[in-house]
Amino acid sequence: MSSRVIGCVLAAVLVIASATVPAAAGERLILRSGREILGTVETVEEKRVSFREAGKDTARWVARADIERIVKLEEERPAPRGEPAPAVPPAPAVPPVPPVPPAPPAPPAPPAPTADGAKTPKSASTAKAGRVAADRHGERITTKDERVLTGQVEVADERRVGIRTAEGLQWVHRRDIEFMDDVTLERALPKTDTPAHAAADADRMAAALGSDNVRTRAAAAAEVSAGLPETTGALTTALESPSATTRREAVRLLGLPEFGDARAALRQALGDADDHVRMQALRATSRRAYFELENDVIAVLRAPAPWRVRQEAVRTLSVIGGKRAFEALVASWVNESDDDRRRRLRRAMKRLLHEDLGDDEGAWLRALTDISVGERVLPGHGDG
Repeated sequence: MSSRVIGCVLAAVLVIASATVPAAAGERLILRSGREILGTVETVEEKRVSFREAGKDTARWVARADIERIVKLEEERPAPRGEPAPAVPPAPAVPPVPPVPPAPPAPPAPPAPTADGAKTPKSASTAKAGRVAADRHGERITTKDERVLTGQVEVADERRVGIRTAEGLQWVHRRDIEFMDDVTLERALPKTDTPAHAAADADRMAAALGSDNVRTRAAAAAEVSAGLPETTGALTTALESPSATTRREAVRLLGLPEFGDARAALRQALGDADDHVRMQALRATSRRAYFELENDVIAVLRAPAPWRVRQEAVRTLSVIGGKRAFEALVASWVNESDDDRRRRLRRAMKRLLHEDLGDDEGAWLRALTDISVGERVLPGHGDG
């Protein structure tokens, strides 16, 4: 038999085999990170999906916000071209199942006697058993930076998840969650919804914000920002810390709108003895557009501070400043001899005036006089 005939026979065998071997059914889970996982979707909830990965015995929870799409795999390979697919016989009709009558309520069990002969109410013992079982149920969160948090989820919304671990309540942004699984805890977590535990959580997060380890500081900052406004106590504690690093990290987070009204805290930070704390306070003031802190920022500009601090004050005044800020910037520009600093000051003056008068000091001073007597108004600032 020639090789050509043998090749034709093998090709026919392969076509028949491919038409009769079914493909594995299931889904392909495509994450926003680009990762793809084969398996089966078991449970779909409003904010998460239970997915059993191929070859694994247990399912894991995946946040819906992290899922790009779910692709349904074909149940069976298509029939070879040129041959009609075999007809599937209709399933036999299944007779309706008659409704099952409700079972009569079980008679109450007699209460168990205690050591002193007193009766323990059944409701109390049942509640205790249910509470212990609930306390043993928990979740395991795996973040994209490979952190694993095991405990009980107490708060979950569209933006964040608060999980109570043995170390306390920890907050995680949903965008940072890779997977979330159901687990059974080795032991029930102690109840931690007391003011003492809340203060301990605040102290723990504040101490982590001042850690020498960069990853620890970043994780603490992410936890605090994810938990705002509930984690405001941690920021308040951190702002009073003797550590300049802790205060600096806390002040940086004051620029987040979730913190609420941060004017009082920023006013205090603008007078901090540490240069880096004041620089972070100036940036947060600019980010929150707190016009009420104009005089406090002018005080930083006029103080005998390093130029890097005063330069942040110049930038902030160009955002929140009014007439008083324009006057302070012009005075600093006239008295400054360094060309680079004069250029940065003039850029801020131009931003407030909406006009560049060049290097003519007389023109800037005349504009300042016109604003002071009301003949000229800073655009967008009115009488500010």
